[in-house]
Amino acid sequence: MKYKDLLEELNSLLEKDKWGELSDQAYEHVSYGKDILDFAWKAINNATDRFKPPETAPSLSSRSTRRSVLSRASSSSSASARRRAMAEAAAAKKMAEFDRIMAERENERKLFETEEELRLKQRRAQHDIEMAILAVEKAEAIANAKLHAIEQSIMKEELPYLLTKQRDLEVEDTESRTKVWVDTHSDPKHKPNLADPNVDTLHHKPETTENTTELPPVTNQIAEGIQVANVNEHINDNRSK
Repeated sequence: MKYKDLLEELNSLLEKDKWGELSDQAYEHVSYGKDILDFAWKAINNATDRFKPPETAPSLSSRSTRRSVLSRASSSSSASARRRAMAEAAAAKKMAEFDRIMAERENERKLFETEEELRLKQRRAQHDIEMAILAVEKAEAIANAKLHAIEQSIMKEELPYLLTKQRDLEVEDTESRTKVWVDTHSDPKHKPNLADPNVDTLHHKPETTENTTELPPVTNQIAEGIQVANVNEHINDNRSK
């Protein structure tokens, strides 16, 4: 009866398997176990029916003797049949236990594969996101590199022209200021009275409309600042065009 209970329990698990997670082998073992039980009951019933004593006997003594012989034979055959049935039932019980373990292992394997597949999908999605970000960063880096190369090319092409223009402006400014200085000192109103003893001819500075009549040198720092400003202005003009 224990084997029958185990078989019924396994059969109940198979009936609850709505998603087909158990293997086909488990179903085959359940069917095979049922066949073994049916065979065992049939063997016991056949053995019992085969060695039943006859209903009529010719005489009391012969009937008693025959009953004794049949009783011993029936007892021996019944014992043998019971032993075979018990052995088969024990084998079926072991088989059912292994079938249950195998079904559990198969279910664990399928659950593991499902979890692995889910993790794989998540890793693929993360990979796709990272690749998309890298593609955007790549395009941005290429655009910046091209812009930098264009700026460098414009700088190399326009720098000589800008330097020449800057030198021309400096020359024009120097010439203009020199002319003002010469004109100022050539004006009789600003010439010192050398006859006046109170006039210091060495330190006399004529009055002019300018804040100063000196020609301060254009330092390298001022020239470089003007030069860089002009270069940047020219680059911005080219971009706006």
